[in-house]
Amino acid sequence: MTLTYYLTVDGVNGGSMNVGYPGAFAISDYSFDVSGLVSAVTGGGGSGGKATFSPLTVELAPGSGLTALLVTCPVLRSQQSTS
Repeated sequence: MTLTYYLTVDGVNGGSMNVGYPGAFAISDYSFDVSGLVSAVTGGGGSGGKATFSPLTVELAPGSGLTALLVTCPVLRSQQSTS
């Protein structure tokens, strides 16, 4: 069974033509890491049961509206205005 995930960003067209997710970004892959989770579940280690999450990394499907997303990114706009 193949699952397809979508990411919706207000005001940005990701190009999805899916009836349930029009304009969303199609996600081709994602990853994140949770450290300390095994220690919290098994009771080992000194993490005190606190999980630490890494940033969520998302790969967009080719042909998605990535350019539109980057244009609307506030960090990129502020860098462009100062250069």
